[in-house]
Amino acid sequence: APMTDNRELHRVNLPLPAPPPGVSNATGAIESLFGPGPLALAPWSPLLVAVRFNVSLTVLPGARPFNIALKGPAEGVTVKVDPQAGTWTAAATVPTAATCAGDFSSASLTTWDFTSGAPFVANIVPANQFPPYYFTALEYLPMPNMSSPGQAVALAHSAGVIPASGVLALEFATAGWVPFGTTASERAAGTYSAVFTLSAADTQVARASFDLPVTP
Repeated sequence: APMTDNRELHRVNLPLPAPPPGVSNATGAIESLFGPGPLALAPWSPLLVAVRFNVSLTVLPGARPFNIALKGPAEGVTVKVDPQAGTWTAAATVPTAATCAGDFSSASLTTWDFTSGAPFVANIVPANQFPPYYFTALEYLPMPNMSSPGQAVALAHSAGVIPASGVLALEFATAGWVPFGTTASERAAGTYSAVFTLSAADTQVARASFDLPVTP
């Protein structure tokens, strides 16, 4: 029988060359906004998680647009860097002015008093129920400048330019509310671990975990 010349079987798909690297010398760090020392128990839910990060990197000539992103249990921060335009824009998740004062009445989250095991009246947490370190963190955070109806958090937008040297150094803070522990069994461990990762141009540059003490 004659042989069939099926060239499709011999086709080789060569990988496309990788794009030139867009950044170098990327370093970063993540730290809690709650300050040093032992933390008081969080007596109600949702829990506040709050961190800040710094990142430094060099934007190389010919770099394509890329993102710097901090991801955690309550959203985080996304920085979009556009080397061609020489600019960056950022969106950071932060609590709304109302929830910073304990007023969740317009938010979709339900507040739970761990002491009574019931929701707070009108979904409003009394100020004297805030652990002191919550106030420390909230004072550090920017206020949102984009509304988010029905949510406990909103976005704080900012923008800037890439220095002529190409060395970009940024610092941002972010915080959000995490529903947790509506039953005693969910709080049996006595802590909640908030894990954050920081990446630049799809490469992880930092990772951190912070334990928050919770009323057992």
